[in-house]
Amino acid sequence: MPVRLTPTKSLLISYDSESDSWVTLEGVSLCLLSQYVDIEPGVTVEHVFKLIDRDAALKHFLAEYCSCDLDAIRVRQPVEREPIEVITEIEVDEDGHRIPKNVTSVDTVAVLPFFYVFTDVHTGERRLEGKYMLSGKSSQHHSCYTGFGGSRSVTYSEIKDFFVALDTEMNVSECDEDKCSEDDAETIAFSANVRYTLLDVLACIVGHFGEPVFDPRYQKEIDYENEMWERYDRENNGPEVNDE
Repeated sequence: MPVRLTPTKSLLISYDSESDSWVTLEGVSLCLLSQYVDIEPGVTVEHVFKLIDRDAALKHFLAEYCSCDLDAIRVRQPVEREPIEVITEIEVDEDGHRIPKNVTSVDTVAVLPFFYVFTDVHTGERRLEGKYMLSGKSSQHHSCYTGFGGSRSVTYSEIKDFFVALDTEMNVSECDEDKCSEDDAETIAFSANVRYTLLDVLACIVGHFGEPVFDPRYQKEIDYENEMWERYDRENNGPEVNDE
């Protein structure tokens, strides 16, 4: 059952096969989170948060899942800084340096996939890992993005009026050196189209303002890393000494 986000009164609608029409859903039942979603043009970040407000169970779940206070996010004072821009054209100078030539203001937040493949050194198995990221772009330049991380982590007040879009093209990067091309260009293992669930979209947008509470790695990787850190402590700090 696909669901659709619309900008009209922040409604969530679903296609009803019996009536052959789109019908309005009152509230967002948690069972809808696993359904595929699309977004009509005009939906903003604020529309999404208002949609979440309408369902107390969903709001509580996302607050816990993304480790953030959704109400506190919106009452924070705006930060005074330059508008968010994205580079749309780059030129190369005589020394081979890449220099931004044209920039434009960001008016859209895009949910896009960031995935990669590699060979597990312990099992020899090929693994696909990654996540969905929130980035900025201009609605006039669909292929140009700017990150929202690091020193340019955005606040709710900066992006609440930005449109929301889904990037369905996924280019999976190859991480095994013996499978990568010899030049500096990124090696793409394969490409595919992504279908987002409602949880993918909501968690990506809300999760930008929180801290993940779940470790997405395999348990073997977590155990291996913990073991390496314990071995490092033993080799560098020696055994613990009891002063009593």
